[in-house]
Amino acid sequence: MYWFSFRFFLFAFIFIAIDASPAWACTDFYSKLPNVSKALCEDAQLRPSGARSVQGRPILVRDITPAAPDLRVLVVGTMHGDELSAASLALHWLRLAEQNSERTHWRFIPVLNPDGLLRPKPWRMNAHGVDLNRNFPTPNWQRETKIYWEKRTGKDPRRWPGRKPLSEPESKYLF
Repeated sequence: MYWFSFRFFLFAFIFIAIDASPAWACTDFYSKLPNVSKALCEDAQLRPSGARSVQGRPILVRDITPAAPDLRVLVVGTMHGDELSAASLALHWLRLAEQNSERTHWRFIPVLNPDGLLRPKPWRMNAHGVDLNRNFPTPNWQRETKIYWEKRTGKDPRRWPGRKPLSEPESKYLF
């Protein structure tokens, strides 16, 4: 009983520590990214969105919101965990958006697929092996997605769309 309580406390402490301050992201996540300094990452002031990946990692976000925006722009990076430049680019754009945000509400999600990014060798899919870009609901998803995956990709596991639309927490969050 004592061991279970201690493990639960330790798990809860780690979870709270991760959510309280995403400074770990600038060493864990962004140290893997090309052309991203620790200062650039820290200046981004990313915060947990409330959404989590398959493996429980927080999906980080940053909103830049003027008083009366005329336009809303969503910037999503690293939907595929092996596309490291997308996250780098999102962080550089965030810095530019901070300087020119008087009429635009910007939402930045530099890494939608943290599990794919943080593997020893980053890979395209999330921790369930799903290509998040193909997990969004579209008209006739059940029929057309199966045809695409089987016929066009030859059942390429890197392009598996999942068992149903929005089966993955990362795609649910974005949708």
